[in-house]
Amino acid sequence: MGAPLRVLIAEDSENDTLLLVRELKRAGYDLTYERVEDKTGMRAALEHNAWDLVIGDYSMPQFSGTSALLMVRERDPDVPFIFVSGTIGEDVAVEAMRAGAQDYLSKGNLRRLIPAIERELREVENRRERRRANAELVERARLGELNSEVGVALTQGGPLRDSLRRCADALVRHIDVAGASLWTVDETGAALELQANAGVAPPGLGADQRLRWGQGEIGGIARDGQPYSTNEVPGDLRFADPAWAAREGLVAFAGYPLIVQERVVGVMAMYARHPLSPFVIKSLAPVADGLAVGIERRRAEDELRRSEQRFERVFRASPVGITISTLAEGRYVDVNAAFLRMIGRTRDEVIGRTSLDIGFWRDTADRERVIHEVQSGALQELEVTVQAKDGTVRHALVAIERIEIGGTPCLVSLVHDVSGPKLLEQQLHQAQKMEAVGRLAGGVAHDFNNLLTVITSYTQLLLDELAPTDTKREDLEQISKAAAGAAGLTRQLLAFSRQQVIQPRIVDVNEIVAGAEKLLQRLIGEDIELVAVRAPNLGKVKCDPGQLEQIIMNLVVNSRDAMPKGGKLTIETGNAEMDEAYIRGHPVAQLGQYVMLAVTDTGIGMDAATQAHIFEPFFTTKEQGKGTGLGLATVYAIVKQVGGFIWVYSEPGHGTSFKIYLPRVLAESGAAQAATPGESMPRGTETVLVVEDAASLRAVIRQVLMRLGYQVLDAADGELALKLAERHRGPIHLLLTDVVMPVLGGRQLMERLAKLRPETKVLFTSGYTDDAVVRHGVLEAGIPFLQKPFTPDGLARAVRDVLDRR
Repeated sequence: MGAPLRVLIAEDSENDTLLLVRELKRAGYDLTYERVEDKTGMRAALEHNAWDLVIGDYSMPQFSGTSALLMVRERDPDVPFIFVSGTIGEDVAVEAMRAGAQDYLSKGNLRRLIPAIERELREVENRRERRRANAELVERARLGELNSEVGVALTQGGPLRDSLRRCADALVRHIDVAGASLWTVDETGAALELQANAGVAPPGLGADQRLRWGQGEIGGIARDGQPYSTNEVPGDLRFADPAWAAREGLVAFAGYPLIVQERVVGVMAMYARHPLSPFVIKSLAPVADGLAVGIERRRAEDELRRSEQRFERVFRASPVGITISTLAEGRYVDVNAAFLRMIGRTRDEVIGRTSLDIGFWRDTADRERVIHEVQSGALQELEVTVQAKDGTVRHALVAIERIEIGGTPCLVSLVHDVSGPKLLEQQLHQAQKMEAVGRLAGGVAHDFNNLLTVITSYTQLLLDELAPTDTKREDLEQISKAAAGAAGLTRQLLAFSRQQVIQPRIVDVNEIVAGAEKLLQRLIGEDIELVAVRAPNLGKVKCDPGQLEQIIMNLVVNSRDAMPKGGKLTIETGNAEMDEAYIRGHPVAQLGQYVMLAVTDTGIGMDAATQAHIFEPFFTTKEQGKGTGLGLATVYAIVKQVGGFIWVYSEPGHGTSFKIYLPRVLAESGAAQAATPGESMPRGTETVLVVEDAASLRAVIRQVLMRLGYQVLDAADGELALKLAERHRGPIHLLLTDVVMPVLGGRQLMERLAKLRPETKVLFTSGYTDDAVVRHGVLEAGIPFLQKPFTPDGLARAVRDVLDRR
């Protein structure tokens, strides 16, 4: 079988056509031919088939060879056209050659037909090859320009979407396609998001400009991870919307997955109105690879930029101090505002300097520990002590990590100021110690008060029986004096343990200070100058006046002892308001309005170690026998009891200032008036039920009341008292009961007795009280109370006062 040859013959003579066919077959060609003899047949043949050779008669009755030649050249400039004519002169042949014919032959001499055909077929193949080569050179140049423009677009700044839009425009211009689109996989990994499009927009897009994974030809490329191209879009079954392609006149499509490390990050897709050459389809794969790498790099750069921006925002706004310093020299490269606030310095004072240059370390041993930890690896939450520019000591937790900035090894340090929590921790520890000792002190004071009541009562009874000139009176008076001193000590114990009974009312601190001035002057001596600075329009506070006096006395005594060679003591009052700025530096404070009472001396002062213990019970710096260690502990307890707080300022050699802040309240009317005692103990004949678990104290109370004329019933606890009340046939006018007792307490006893005898009045007595009677140290309104230790006179007046009430 010879070479295939498709020949179109424009000839009006069928015999001449058969002659040409015989020559071609004899030459060995596998011939396919068609004869036409007019323009209509010529046009139809050219439209429906592709021909390797056209042979035409020059002169035909209905159609000329020149017209046939022009129609062929309009279709294909390369297909060979040979004139074969019976009558053709040299001048006609020349015109035919000028019109585009490759050769001319005479029908009477066909020996040159086959050589001419072979020559022209070789020539046409050479021309087409040269044209393909030229076209490929042009395409290579255009693809080179495309790659260059895509590379520039992806390396320029700005949003990634803008860069991809420039890439899509370049694809349309350099590849001469109708449309190009670039897609990226969204955050969910289940859809493609259109980032850029130039020319014809792809079909099937929703309002969100997304395609589902696997949707259409583009989603299928992402799903399969394989490129897909076709030059027969209308008939391609894989193409999603052939009707849209037909409307747009599209015949070709090429799509490529954008893959980075076997991971699809997007798709590049193009639509064309002409076939895409295999060279272009093959050459676009590296463009897709470059796009994939560029997109991933830009995403990484954008994420790094966002990360840097987030770090910058956190760095600047963080309440934790953050510093960046060089590893080699330790010079600060950058610091945030929190660190500057912590050390009290400006940025210019810190940048370029080291921690030693700015005096950051309070203890150089901390610096050595930090260096050792950093050399061993990352440092996490090492507690250190640092200092501010003004010398203020700060406690901090330090964490350090190594990083590189521009190739330079650096350290990122987090310096968390924990001075506030540290102070609160110390105060909590202090409060726990005081609570423990307070419980012990309260219990001791309770039992001690029972004994003191017995001592003072029997002493008073004996004194009443002795004549004024009896020599034994002096001894008994000394006993009474000693008991009174012991009673004062128990009051301090109860105050510091917050278990004493108080009678709070609205008071003016200025009046208390003014009333105490004369006594204070005698107390401190002539070598100490006393100055009282009382603020006008001072607010009122709610507290027990006696406790407030006790606070002033205790602080003044301390100040006097701190000035053995004399000095100046100042008592000052004023209004104060705590804002957030003050509270940040004084964690014990709370927002609100306060009345400030300050006691300041010019004495020996205290160091930090001493200040850490001054409010501890039984702590004292005085000589043996000159201090109980309860003075400041009592002050602390009283102030805390009324909701205030204390701040101490002191330096060795520069004196001390105690500032007490008490909550300010609105003034109230109807302050209680002090009762005026009578000349002698009041008497009575009523029946009194005495309930006291201490036998000796119960006995002395019984004896005192019986001497005063009262009928007395007594019981050791509440249960016995109830049984006694049930059996007693007469009235019981008064229940005199201890508050804290075994079996049944005084409060429960009162409530149960009220059901049996609602007319019976009640008088409580105790060395300390519990929450049944005292709520946070405040006696409930309307309940009479007699504080132990008491004297027979005090007992007599309290009983009479309760019985006489309506």
